[in-house]
Amino acid sequence: MKKHLSSLIIIIIGFSLIGCLKKENKKYLPKGYYRINFEENKYQTTHFNFKNSDFSFETSQYFNISSANRIINEEDYLEITLNNSKHNFGFILNYRIIQNNLKELTEQAYNPQLIKLSDGVTLTQDADEKLLIYELKGPVANPFIFQITDKKNHFLYGMMYVCMDKNKNCNINTDSLRPVIDFFEKEIYNIYKTIKWSN
Repeated sequence: MKKHLSSLIIIIIGFSLIGCLKKENKKYLPKGYYRINFEENKYQTTHFNFKNSDFSFETSQYFNISSANRIINEEDYLEITLNNSKHNFGFILNYRIIQNNLKELTEQAYNPQLIKLSDGVTLTQDADEKLLIYELKGPVANPFIFQITDKKNHFLYGMMYVCMDKNKNCNINTDSLRPVIDFFEKEIYNIYKTIKWSN
């Protein structure tokens, strides 16, 4: 009887160990995240011109890119849209020429109205403050706002949009969208690294 009991215990322990090994080999997604597949990313250089200024930067081929001249409060600027319809994500960038108004442009880029809607803000900047990134916490439609400048002639202000197309159903759940947000956050740094001003 004892031999049978011992054999049964050994068999149960053996199956338990095999089950554990199988679990370790499985790949599980983090809790609360949807499975999101991204194709291989490729970059292309896109050139822009506004008045007497030319500049370029690399953009992902995930984006449809468009630009148009705009006027707000009698101020001219170039609006650049990077739209990814598959994930309903993108960026809207505003380019302005600095005319002894860098401080004013920087203050506008901070956008206190958006900051108030967030649960907190984290600031990232380079040593020369030519790149400033504000990460907004909580369920916000714009998890990142940023500015890139040479501090002399050129000023580029941008916002990430979780729901680019407002006609599509979109739930602003930054927890479940975190993999997509993290993926597209890299675009900010890529623009900064590859931007080239004409003068």
